[in-house]
Amino acid sequence: MNFTATGSLQIPYQGCPETEAGYMAITRIVRNISAPHPYCVMLRREVWQQLNGLNPIFFGPYALLDLALRANRMGWRSIVAPQHRFQSLQNLFDNWPAIDRERFVSTWSSWFSKGDPYFNKNLDDQAKDYRLKQ
Repeated sequence: MNFTATGSLQIPYQGCPETEAGYMAITRIVRNISAPHPYCVMLRREVWQQLNGLNPIFFGPYALLDLALRANRMGWRSIVAPQHRFQSLQNLFDNWPAIDRERFVSTWSSWFSKGDPYFNKNLDDQAKDYRLKQ
């Protein structure tokens, strides 16, 4: 997943056929990401303990995104493995109160303003296919 400057979430190539390799075969390589899909997360017990688990101010999927960003801030990395499959994020986040998203974006606003470190700033963060900004 990638984050836009406004805190929106994006999964590049979401909805494309599984055979789509994408720009520079991005859908086929293990790579660093800012946060994993909330339905597909594994972490070490020591990371969980260092972070004191989920932040109780967040509910549902935002709690896991917050956990991933806090882990990143402490030097831990999140990766995506191309062989995993997951559902659309759209339905997942539609079922949670808007206040949770607002709280998440507010908490991480300074991080969002710097830009997602795993997304090239020369690419269009609104396009799902890694095209260049116009």
